[in-house]
Formats: sequence, C-alpha cells, structure tokens
Amino acid sequence: MKKLTLLLGLLCVVASELAYAKKADNFDIVMGGFYSCRLRSEMNPSPLGKTGPTISKTYIEVTKSSIHKSYLKYRPTENPFIMSCLTNSVKHDPKDPFDFKVYILDSAHEKEFMMKFDDYLTYLDQKIAYLRSKNKKLKINLYGHSYGGWMGMQVVKELDHYKFNRLITVDPISKPLCRIKNVIKTALNLLPLIDFDTSKTKICNQFPSDISLSELDHIKDKTGVWFNFYQDKTKALHSSEAPISSVKNEKIDSPHIKIDNHEKVWKKFFALL
Repeated sequence: MKKLTLLLGLLCVVASELAYAKKADNFDIVMGGFYSCRLRSEMNPSPLGKTGPTISKTYIEVTKSSIHKSYLKYRPTENPFIMSCLTNSVKHDPKDPFDFKVYILDSAHEKEFMMKFDDYLTYLDQKIAYLRSKNKKLKINLYGHSYGGWMGMQVVKELDHYKFNRLITVDPISKPLCRIKNVIKTALNLLPLIDFDTSKTKICNQFPSDISLSELDHIKDKTGVWFNFYQDKTKALHSSEAPISSVKNEKIDSPHIKIDNHEKVWKKFFALL
C-alpha cells in the first residue's frame, strides 16, 4: 500500500512538471488543522430498488473548505500551491507522530488525493526540488493553522536542506499532545468544582511544547520571516507566543475556528502588509 501511495505521489509530481513548465516565483504550502476538510455526503438509491435502504456516501474535500476559500480570496497572483487538510478522525500515535493521513490538493493535479504525513513530506521534497530546478530563486511560503501549524514546523524541520521564505503559524496546537479528550477536560476545568490535572489540559492552551527550543531556533534559521498568530478567546483551545524572541508574535481577537480566515493573517502570508 505504501508503494502505491508513493507511486501516486511520483505521478502527481510528473503532472506538476507538465503543468508548470514555465518558471514560478513563489510556491505556497497551506495546511489546515483538525476537521479542516470539507465533508460532503450524497444519498444514493439502493441497488435493491425502492424498497431497499438508501446508501449514504461521504466525500472528503480540500476544495470548498474555509482555508481554501480564504487562500483564493486573498492571493494577489496565481502561484503553484499544495493545500492539505485533516478530518475529525485523524489518527494519534504518540510512538509515531507522523503516522496519520492528510488529504491533499495540488494545484497542478486535477484530483485530490490522500497519503500519510511522512509520505507527504517526501512528496513536498520532490515538488520543491522540481520547481527549484526551474527557478533557483523560488520562494517557498508556508501557512499552517492549529494542527497545521505544528505540521508546518515539522515540514521546515524535516526539509531543512531548503530555505523557506515565510512561515505563518496560526494558533498552532501540538498534534501529538493535544487530543480531543484534552480539549474536553480543558473546557470542563472552566466550570466550578471541576479540577482536572492541569498538566493534561494546559497542553491545549499553549504553543506546541513537544518542539524543543533548539528545534525552534533551527526552524527559524531555515525561515526568512516567521509570524506566529495566536488567540485566547477560545478558552479550551488556544495557542500562545512562540518561546523564542526571533519569532514575530501577534495576538488576534478571533476564536480558534475563525482565526484561520482572518484578513491580517492572510495579508501577512502574501506579504501585503
């Protein structure tokens, strides 16, 4: 199965080459967080006829998601891009934090596809290498919201043979540490007479702590400019300032589920501010 996934990735890279034979100046990587994929359901008639049960089929789409709409709304020029999203059933494995699936839209490929995050890193590596072969001055811009912010930092860390032009982390949340059960406990802790262990809840109220200070310094060294936006309006789920001074931190007055559509965030990503 893994070989098949990688083969699909290679075919997509070939498609990219055909679609972007001309030189591109910028390449945008955009990553959504938990439940950022759009789920579309269709009711199909039963093969047994009118008396049989209606069959529901759910499609997972990157297009028409809020992050996709915002990207298209604010982008000043048409750049090649890759966009990814996660469903509400994303896998969590503390022993292998990269063992989860992402759903991907490549602007050079007609159909959306899915692969594991570690394969996605390989796919991005191949795509960047190809675009850089056409333009050695290619600027790589990376945007990540929530879990996507954590994923974006992993991309820079793992693909550190590249220099990234711009990194935008938007209310980044640790994917390995902050799970739904932690968010629920954090929310319940806001109620009187309930007192869960804060060590298990604060992980959903801070910048990802599973990335060390030395790793953060390394990520910044591989990034031209790094803006980290965060909020605290959503008390059960929010990030905080990045704990290194070289990152430009800014608090936004917007809840977690809406900050990824904030105008200022996208204008910073596209260097319009």
